[in-house]
Amino acid sequence: MNYLIPDSESSLFVTHESNYRNLKVYSSGEQLVHLSEAKLLQDGHTVQNEDLGEVDLRLSNKNVLEIRVNGLLCAPENPISINEDNLMGLSTLFRIIAVISSIGMAIQFYALLRIGLNVADIILVLFFSILCTIAYFLAAIFTKKGKVWAYFVGTGTFLLMTLIYTFNVLTSGLFESLVIVYSVFLLLRLSVVGILLYYLKSVIRIMNAPKNSENQDILDSF
Repeated sequence: MNYLIPDSESSLFVTHESNYRNLKVYSSGEQLVHLSEAKLLQDGHTVQNEDLGEVDLRLSNKNVLEIRVNGLLCAPENPISINEDNLMGLSTLFRIIAVISSIGMAIQFYALLRIGLNVADIILVLFFSILCTIAYFLAAIFTKKGKVWAYFVGTGTFLLMTLIYTFNVLTSGLFESLVIVYSVFLLLRLSVVGILLYYLKSVIRIMNAPKNSENQDILDSF
């Protein structure tokens, strides 16, 4: 997130993990501060910079990061409506999707087994669903590790499955007789799509964050 420096055209870019761990501050692409633990902010942390002067970082009583340059409080530039800490919710969301997908496959597996298909044929029938479930689990694991590509893998897979589900629902002969059931499931899917797309602006902002040699994938709180 960018923090605007009062009476200056410069700004500071800040990244951190949950609870302000591994906090880094950049100015003009150069790293000014790297604090591994949030406790270092409790009493404040001050650095001197040749161009900016005194830069002070500390946590307020409300556990909010405050940055002052030469005593002037810097304001976040167009802060997104969710806190960076909440980006961890993406990993949780993908994990929930993966678990639900696994349950759905288990039900399908049992149903196909009951009608007489052997295990090899069932796996072949469910092969695409298995791949999608694996993609959700990978998205859950790697978004938590800070990999931007995992967001697009998980979101793209869910969008594809939603399109397939919508097509099947609309072309199914059972749609008219089960319109309420299908509509509820479709509404739930579209709600999840909305949540995933809600994070897109944040992910793009993270992708455009300055890189350093130690960490080429700066991802605030995944």
